[in-house]
Amino acid sequence: MQVSHLLPGHLYSTYNGSEPNIYEYNETGTFLASLTPASLIAGDELRGIAFGPGGFLYAVKVHCAQSGFNILVLDSLGNVQATYTMGGIYLCGDAGYGKIAFDQQYIYVTGGSDLVRFTFGDPNSGVSIYSNNGVVDVKTLPNSNLFVAWAYGVDEITNAGTIVRSIELIGANWANVQGIEYHPAIDKLLLLSWVIRVLILHLCGLMPRLAPWKTTCISTMETISSLRNQTHFSSVAMTNHQGCLMRA
Repeated sequence: MQVSHLLPGHLYSTYNGSEPNIYEYNETGTFLASLTPASLIAGDELRGIAFGPGGFLYAVKVHCAQSGFNILVLDSLGNVQATYTMGGIYLCGDAGYGKIAFDQQYIYVTGGSDLVRFTFGDPNSGVSIYSNNGVVDVKTLPNSNLFVAWAYGVDEITNAGTIVRSIELIGANWANVQGIEYHPAIDKLLLLSWVIRVLILHLCGLMPRLAPWKTTCISTMETISSLRNQTHFSSVAMTNHQGCLMRA
């Protein structure tokens, strides 16, 4: 069944495989339908997706036979309204590459060794603002800074790419970081690592200043399995397993 249009309250995901589809779920996680944007060709893949200004769905598209990527701006019917383009950044080296995030001014995409920033409304404005080993995820903060996850750590940076600090763990080591999710309302950063499984980092008084971290490590397979089974939580459970899931 095909998605007729994007509905508020529903969930949408991509899966990093041979099918370049967007999948639709209801509020309880029941699969409903799928949508393939008409502009895609054989060999195209969709990676990270997120709802942005005006209710448009922004989807990162890669074509693994070529370097570079695009961001497709989709309306509620799945029609492409704009395309952002970045050359020279190869996102097919890891199934977790291609996650996307926004602040009020910029679009951010992770992949390879780079965090790429675009200016809203300027499709050719892509520029790498940060480099590291395996840049896999990014989340925006209330103070306009960013958390950037790479293979062996998480850095806080400004939106110009300047490193503010590197997060140090107590009682655990960074290894094979796969994704992060930040919840400003409860001041917590959740991290997925194949070694740590799930790490919940509690930020004490993020605004107006950042205080030391308190960490809680959860290392049971039941926890990671539970996260994967909760579709509304799959942005933490990794794009290469459950896709990048967003609520309309």
